[in-house]
Amino acid sequence: MVVRYTPNTLTCVRILLALIFPFVSVHYRVPIVILALLTEYLDGAISRFFGVTSRLGQLLDPIADKLFFVAVAFVFIREGNISVGEFALLGFRDLCVLGAVIWTLAHKRYSLMRTLKPVFIGKVATVLQYFVSFDVLLTGGLNRALLSVTAAVSLMAAVQYAAAFRKTWDRR
Repeated sequence: MVVRYTPNTLTCVRILLALIFPFVSVHYRVPIVILALLTEYLDGAISRFFGVTSRLGQLLDPIADKLFFVAVAFVFIREGNISVGEFALLGFRDLCVLGAVIWTLAHKRYSLMRTLKPVFIGKVATVLQYFVSFDVLLTGGLNRALLSVTAAVSLMAAVQYAAAFRKTWDRR
């Protein structure tokens, strides 16, 4: 029965890591990003393997992903490792999803939130965001090629999410 709560617990750990990341010493940043990446992988893997998905988990997991990305990006912007424009490129998908969530809430169509599911290209975008985080942490700068690939994948994910959102919006 403990397995049932493990995915949501791991997601909550990632949220906690996001909240503390801006305040930790530089020496703890790489281990925190590694731990966050592990929780990202394990919460989904355990959930699928044991068949213990929940609505709470479906809601919290993408929030944890975006919160962690924003926390790391905030630190990188504050320290001059990336610009706000580079953050926008890296997180284009996240900004679009946030816009769709705000639009949905403003129109009081809450049931749509349950129908939109993660897509493979979105998961690839998340992994690439972690690669960017490691790159900046280990080199102190942003690799332009990695930025370009991540931005392109983020754009593709945003287009796919937008199409799914539009289809779901029109159906309801």
